[in-house]
Amino acid sequence: MLAAGGRSGRLPESCAALSKYFETLEKARSMVLKKCAYPVFMLHFGVLVLGLPTLVNGGGAVDYLKQILTTLGLVYACALIPLFIILNLLEIAQTSPLIDRFLLAIPVTGRVRRSFSLARFFATYEAQLEAAVNVMDSLKTAADASRSALIIEAITKSMPALRSGGQVGLILADTQLFP
Repeated sequence: MLAAGGRSGRLPESCAALSKYFETLEKARSMVLKKCAYPVFMLHFGVLVLGLPTLVNGGGAVDYLKQILTTLGLVYACALIPLFIILNLLEIAQTSPLIDRFLLAIPVTGRVRRSFSLARFFATYEAQLEAAVNVMDSLKTAADASRSALIIEAITKSMPALRSGGQVGLILADTQLFP
């Protein structure tokens, strides 16, 4: 985006588009964190309450803390392992259409992932075209910016049809990835 803005002399517009994208991304992250706050609080509160019999029945503060810390350690491990797997899948989805398709099939997060991939693709594509970069290079750059293996694959497969004079909109519509 910045390179295209620099080439076209529209750096302020490119920065504004990037700012809007990152603002939207931050809003989405903030909403997810706000929605997770109450369940996380209840989880910790539940662990503390479930350990109270140890404290009340004469186990002492040390036994109570051991029980709570052990339980929380297991809970954190059970939460961090899937998080680690998901983050790795997101990284792999940039190069593997199979993993990308799997992540897009997840009901809520798949739609969000698709929306952000398309937003990155179209914002970059528009900036490249405004910078007078040729269509082929613009599509390749935009596909890479999308961070979606499915979009990259669709653009790569579309290149021969585009080189033979096909219309970009019709060819992209045939991939059924783009609205």
